[in-house]
Amino acid sequence: MASNLSQATTDVNRLSELVDFFNKICLGGASEDATLDNQTRPVLAKLAASFLLGMDTYATVAEGLAGAGEGGFFQVVSDVDEEYTILYQNVNGVAIEKKRYPSWQMVALIFQARDRAEAAATAAEQDANQAEASASQAATDAADARAASEASGNILFYDTKADADAATLTEDQIVHVFADETREGRQSRYRVESGALVFKTHPNEYGRMSSPISWHSQTIDKDFTIPTGMNGWSFGPEITIADGVTVTVSEGSTWTIANGEVQ
Repeated sequence: MASNLSQATTDVNRLSELVDFFNKICLGGASEDATLDNQTRPVLAKLAASFLLGMDTYATVAEGLAGAGEGGFFQVVSDVDEEYTILYQNVNGVAIEKKRYPSWQMVALIFQARDRAEAAATAAEQDANQAEASASQAATDAADARAASEASGNILFYDTKADADAATLTEDQIVHVFADETREGRQSRYRVESGALVFKTHPNEYGRMSSPISWHSQTIDKDFTIPTGMNGWSFGPEITIADGVTVTVSEGSTWTIANGEVQ
C-alpha cells in the first residue's frame, strides 16, 4: 500500500511538472524559456518573435518574391499608416498574403477608442441617473400640484384640527385649520373623503423646504395661536400684525422673528 501511494505521489508531481512546462510553452512571453528535465526550450512567443525578426523585409512584393525561395516567407512594409508590415508566402512564384501587423499608430487608436467608449458609457450612466432624479422630482411636483388643486374650492376655517374633527361636515368639503396640532401647529388643508378628514397640503407655504429661499407675507391678518410646547418663527425684519388681529403664544411656547441682513 505504501509503495502504491509513493508511486501515485510521483505520478502527480510529474503531471504537475508537465502541466507547468506546457503552460509556460504556450503562455510565456517573447523573452522567456521553459525548462523540463534540465533541458531548456524557447516558448512559442519567443519562436514567433525570432521568426519575424529574422525574416527579411522588402520594399515591394516583387523584391520579396525574388529574395524568398519557394515556400519561403517574407515581409513587405505596408503603405498604410495603421499597418507595419504584411506577411507573405512564396507559393509557386505568387505572393500569398498571410498576416497584417498593426503599427504603433493603430495600437494607439485602439486604446483611444477604448477610452472614448468607456467615457461615453460613464457619461450615459450619469445622464440616466440625472434623468431618473429629474423624473422623480417631476412626479413629486405633480403630486404637490394635485394636492393643492384638490385643496381648493369652498373652504371652512377652524382654529385647530380638534375643532374640525368635532364639526359636522359634508362629503368633499374643504377644511382649513389655522394651527394644526397634529402637524406641528402649521396651517393645513383637508378634504372630507368617505366621512374622514384627509390631509392635502400646507397652504401659504410657497417656498419648498428643499429650496434655498422661502417666504411668507409681511402682514399677519388673521388671529393666530401657537399651540402649547411649540417653537414658532417668522422671517423679519418687517412683520406687521393687522389692527384687531391677535397672535397668542401659548404657555411653554416661543415665537421668534428672525432679523437677518437685508439684501
